[in-house]
Amino acid sequence: MDPPADLDKFPNIVRRALLVQSIDNDPEGACTIIAPLGQDRGRTAVASFIMLDLAGLAFRYQVRGDMTGFVELPSLLARLDLENNVREIPLDTATATFTYAAAVGGGVRPAHQPLIDAHRPHIFWASWLTVVTAVRWASDISFTMPVRLIDWMFDEFAGHGER
Repeated sequence: MDPPADLDKFPNIVRRALLVQSIDNDPEGACTIIAPLGQDRGRTAVASFIMLDLAGLAFRYQVRGDMTGFVELPSLLARLDLENNVREIPLDTATATFTYAAAVGGGVRPAHQPLIDAHRPHIFWASWLTVVTAVRWASDISFTMPVRLIDWMFDEFAGHGER
């Protein structure tokens, strides 16, 4: 499968959507921005990979300054469900994306393709939920303005070279 022609624009689209979500508190606007990245299998796989790596960086940012901010994953997913954030995302898919991002945050990148293959068609929106939650959580725990955290995440992401 050939990579999407506009692959170089994906990080900027994700960044813009995260800013709309985090700064403007406009989930619908953010979803409108991010949705085109989930239109086909190739775009979905690449966009999910980018979002999960960014979520991992947000988790890394959070723990580098505060090792007390741990939460049990089942409790986090239950809270997201109560806030009506999970919607049609199966619990096993959300568990897999949060676990993947946490591993990346800890410095271990699991194989990405098996995650994508095992959780289609929900991987795209589960990845979005993971990165949005990671930004919110890391920002709250570290007392960092979301825009500063997002800028740091994208600087780190760009600095890691080819993904």
